[in-house]
Amino acid sequence: MKKWMLVVALFVLSSCGLQNQVTNSDSSRLSLAAAGTYYIDCSAASNGTGSLSNPFNNFSTINATTFTGGDAILLKRGTICSGKGTLYPKGSGSALSPIKIGAYGTGARPRISSGSNTALRLLNQGGWVIENIRVSSSTAGTHDDNTPCTTCYAGIAINATDATYSYFRITGVEADGNFAGIRLGSYKYTNDPRVWVPDNNAGALTDIIIDGVIVHDNNGPGISLLGNYEKVATGAALTYPRNQYASLRNSTIYNNGEDGAIFISVNDAWIYDNVGYNNGALKDARYTFWYWNSKNVYLQRNEAYNAKTPGTQDGGAYDCDWHVEECFIEYNYSHDNQGPLALMIGYLNSGSPDESLDDCTIRYNVSQNDVTHPSNSYGAITFFGSVKNCKVYNNTIYFSNSSNPSATAIKGTTFNDSSSVFGNGSNNTVRNNLVYLANGAKGMGIGSSQTGNGNTYDYDLFYAPSGNTVLTWDTNWYSTVSGLCSATGQECNGIEAQPHLSNPGGGKNGYTLGVGSAAINAGTTIDSPSFDNYGNPALRGPARDIGAFESANWLKNPGAEIGNRDEWTQWGGTTSGVTAESWNVSNGSYAFYVGPDNGLAQDITGFSTGTTYNLSARVKVYGASATGYFGMKSTAGTAWDCSVAVTETNFTAKTLSCTVPSGVTAIATYFWGGTGTWMWADDLEVRPQ
Repeated sequence: MKKWMLVVALFVLSSCGLQNQVTNSDSSRLSLAAAGTYYIDCSAASNGTGSLSNPFNNFSTINATTFTGGDAILLKRGTICSGKGTLYPKGSGSALSPIKIGAYGTGARPRISSGSNTALRLLNQGGWVIENIRVSSSTAGTHDDNTPCTTCYAGIAINATDATYSYFRITGVEADGNFAGIRLGSYKYTNDPRVWVPDNNAGALTDIIIDGVIVHDNNGPGISLLGNYEKVATGAALTYPRNQYASLRNSTIYNNGEDGAIFISVNDAWIYDNVGYNNGALKDARYTFWYWNSKNVYLQRNEAYNAKTPGTQDGGAYDCDWHVEECFIEYNYSHDNQGPLALMIGYLNSGSPDESLDDCTIRYNVSQNDVTHPSNSYGAITFFGSVKNCKVYNNTIYFSNSSNPSATAIKGTTFNDSSSVFGNGSNNTVRNNLVYLANGAKGMGIGSSQTGNGNTYDYDLFYAPSGNTVLTWDTNWYSTVSGLCSATGQECNGIEAQPHLSNPGGGKNGYTLGVGSAAINAGTTIDSPSFDNYGNPALRGPARDIGAFESANWLKNPGAEIGNRDEWTQWGGTTSGVTAESWNVSNGSYAFYVGPDNGLAQDITGFSTGTTYNLSARVKVYGASATGYFGMKSTAGTAWDCSVAVTETNFTAKTLSCTVPSGVTAIATYFWGGTGTWMWADDLEVRPQ
């Protein structure tokens, strides 16, 4: 404000007495615009000079002015700019000195309600901050991807056609009542006649952050970043520029007729820490958050739910789509969507360049009650067409759609399967996924398009409390993991066992692993992620767990819940004296049993001397003067034994702490039934203190 007053004073002194002739003409207001700050109060009875005390009440002067870095256009809070048309200022700022559009005063966000016009537009401009305003236009328009729409308007439309423009910050904005909420760039038909560019061109946007926005109740997409689309082979040089360095974060996106947020033709982009729900009801084949024709892009830590489709296609949470390279869908939560948690789809037509999906990673996501549509043919995780070099691991899927015969927790398919122009999958790896099949839902359906060419499925855990897992491979189906392994060589390290989830079906926090879970330390190493979905280190034991949660338990098969004593080595006695029993258990379906002078032990790898480990188990014994033992001991190096006696005849929780002394080079956890003692052990756990 002091800057504005100083410039006004200088202007008056240099105007040779014209200070008494200041009018509402555009020429005088343009001179004042150089002061750096414009104030607009659309509720004002008359048009002023743009000062705080005498603001403008329309956009005409703003739209005729070319601004420079450091300037600000501020709308009064609590007001609505209706019937004023589009706010379309000119000029560019920079990252160090942007131009700002924002709010002043107190109250609700100032609202631009532009009717049959885009509310706020920038074209071939860079260096802008847009914050704390509300934008509405008209929800009218069609949903035809192949025809330009002359009645489709956006809340905010920013486009480039002749060069790459940099630095855009959109924060604290609310966009509702538009066809498109926030639309950046253009792709084929942008559904905004004022920024429509039908062909590829020299324009692109870079250095974009959309933060803390609320985008809702728009007839089309909520947020879209669009750009040039060239059908060139994967990795080939591009003729036209792509958008680059874009982030959407900390935002809430809901009740939009099409996508929640779609990024097309962008390299290096992040969509993270957002919530999207109730999107897609007016347009088939939409997703809450997704990428198309992009490279090195991320979907992280989002929540997406209640996505819909008016037809039978998609209606899901997250998607890595055609012609995307290096796409990550990780650490997200997805629930109650008509479509999948994650779609991976590529297109390979012999008559056109390769538009495969290449090198994607889907990891540490939680899916609950996805694929609720009664007639679509998706899985919670779906491979479709030419998807290659992708890794899907450590996801937890609670799948409950048993009424749709085509729905499965994990799906691999394409139209007409291997004869489809979409092509086949190749060199994809599926590992360490935990699949809980409620209500008799099906576990896996892999069509012929996804069975060959180096695609492998293994180390996944399936649990069906009310029926068979139902796994299909090509046209054959199997009721057990072992049956699938015998016939196809797939899932030979897979498990059918109780995962002991904390509250399956009860929300994201219902998928932590309880003591005795067969998923603990039963996975395999793939990549080197730092964290699980819950913020724990991705490796807290000697091996990775299966699913999106990493337990701190260092024991594999800690409660015999895989139905046998695998991972445990017999000590003493005979093999008939040790087993996993189902009739005498403390928790779950199984417990370990050892007869007199028999024991079971499990080597602990990766330990450190001088470290204290906490041990726990539920144990009991039977027999005259029965005494058993539970503890940890040295198996090589310095002799050492840390144990507790067990004399209780009912299952009793036992805990102890053991510090490994120096000189010990190998250790094991064990339980042992002494002379004349039968012993049972359940829910064993070892973790560093």
